[in-house]
Amino acid sequence: MYKRFITLFSARFLLVLLSLLWGWQSAQAAPLLELRGATEQARGAADAQVRLSLLGISNDAQNQAVTRAYQNYLSRQDVEAFTKALQAQNTSGYLFTQAASGYSVKYAWQDANDPGRLVLLITPALKTRNPYLWREPNTSTEPFTLLELRKEGNNLTMKSAQSDAAEVADGHLQLRDYASAATFATLRDATP
Repeated sequence: MYKRFITLFSARFLLVLLSLLWGWQSAQAAPLLELRGATEQARGAADAQVRLSLLGISNDAQNQAVTRAYQNYLSRQDVEAFTKALQAQNTSGYLFTQAASGYSVKYAWQDANDPGRLVLLITPALKTRNPYLWREPNTSTEPFTLLELRKEGNNLTMKSAQSDAAEVADGHLQLRDYASAATFATLRDATP
């Protein structure tokens, strides 16, 4: 009797769990932009795959909040306050590497004059998840990484920088010197 009850309970629990997962998956919004590619910064070819799922572009209020928080961070060096400000923002997407978990996009700005240019702020800082995956781990104490993507032919080149190579220009975060910033990955559009 006891075994039959456990088996029946387990079957029903599994059925409920599967239906919840199915509903959750179907309720997820399709990405606005799905990019896939590879990085040369991983230790090996098996670890080089990168995927960016952008769910949306941050609105002006979100961008201004992150920009103000960043400027405060630069003047006060208050990592905790900046991290709290980032956590309060909606997630605009995710960056996935071969690490077990991804990075959240907390700022996503697209240049109105150049739609092939995107600036993303991700948290936690790039390369902090599974540091053994990378040729050179991130030893910075910065709580984020700024990424700038630019369309070049059929590819998008993703360059990365920490706060000392970022700036606020025309009210938006961006890399101070995109040309000399380190290339993190080369991506292609894989939007379904």
